[in-house]
Amino acid sequence: MEEESHSTHWCAERAIDALTSEEDRPFFCWLSFPDPHPPFVAPRPWSVAYDPGEVDLPEHRQLDLEKRVWWHSAFLEGKARRAAEIGLAYTSGAGFDDDDLRDITAVYYGMIEAVDAQIGRVLSRLSDAGKLDNTIIVFTSDHGEWLGDHGLLLKGPMLYDGLLRVPFVIAGPGVSEGVVSTAPVSTLDLRATLAELCGIDASSTASRSLVPVMRGTEGRDHAYGEWSVEAARSGIDLDLRTIRTGRYRLSVDLISGAGEFYDLQEDPHECHDRFGDPAVDALCRELTAVARERAFPKASGSERVGWY
Repeated sequence: MEEESHSTHWCAERAIDALTSEEDRPFFCWLSFPDPHPPFVAPRPWSVAYDPGEVDLPEHRQLDLEKRVWWHSAFLEGKARRAAEIGLAYTSGAGFDDDDLRDITAVYYGMIEAVDAQIGRVLSRLSDAGKLDNTIIVFTSDHGEWLGDHGLLLKGPMLYDGLLRVPFVIAGPGVSEGVVSTAPVSTLDLRATLAELCGIDASSTASRSLVPVMRGTEGRDHAYGEWSVEAARSGIDLDLRTIRTGRYRLSVDLISGAGEFYDLQEDPHECHDRFGDPAVDALCRELTAVARERAFPKASGSERVGWY
C-alpha cells in the first residue's frame, strides 16, 4: 500500500485541513492515529524500512502462564472463546517463532516511523502558519504492545512494563525545553496539565497537573491505572487496579483479591511474581490500600460499545 492510501496519512491530512481552515483564534485539534496497531501492516516506504534480522526481541518470549496469577490464562482462554463465537481469529502470540516475531517487529517499527513522518507534516503546517511557537503539543499513546514479551502479542490485563509505558512528550508555551522526568506519571493527568497550561478551569479529582513535575518543583510517588473487563467481552470478570512506582508494580483484582507484584529494580523483565511473599507483604498491603483509595466511581447510564 502506498503511503497516501494509508490511514496514518489520511489522519494527518484531516488535521492539516483543519489547521489550514482555522481562523486566527484559539483552537483544539485531537489527532488520533490508529497505528501502530494490529493488523501489522505499514505503508511504503516504511514497510521495508527495517531489516527483520536486526530488530530487538524480548529477552523472555515464551508463554509462562503457569507462573502467573490466574487471570493471565483465563483472559487468553476467554478472549479466544469469545472470538470464535463471532467468527474472529484471536491469538496471544502462542505458536509464533523468532522469525515470525522479527517480521512483525520490523513492520511495527515501520508503523511507528510512518506516524512520526506524518506528525512532522502537521508540525510543518503549524510552523508555516506561524502558530507553532504558540501551540501546546502533546504526543502520547493509550497503551504499548507486548510484541513477544512473555510470549504475548497485542494487549490485555497482563500489565508488563512494555504495555504500561507509553510515549509522553509535551512542548509549547510554559514548557521548558529539554527536560526529561523519570517520575511515574499518567495520561490521567493530561486534563489538569492542559488546563493549567491554557489558563482554564477544568478541575478534576482524577487528574493532577504535571506542570510542577515538569518544572522540577514536585515529584510523584506513583502512577495509577484501572482495567475493567467483563465476561461478556472477554470471558472473565476482572476489576484491576495498578500502582506503578519508580521501582515496583502492583496489580490487584478487586473482585477476587488476587494480585501480582514485581520489583523492577531487581527483576526488570518481570519474571518473578512476589505477591504473597512475606518479605514484601507489608509493601503489597500498602500499595493495595493506595489503589483502593484512588479508585474512581464507575460511569453509569451508557452501554459499552464493542467487545474486542
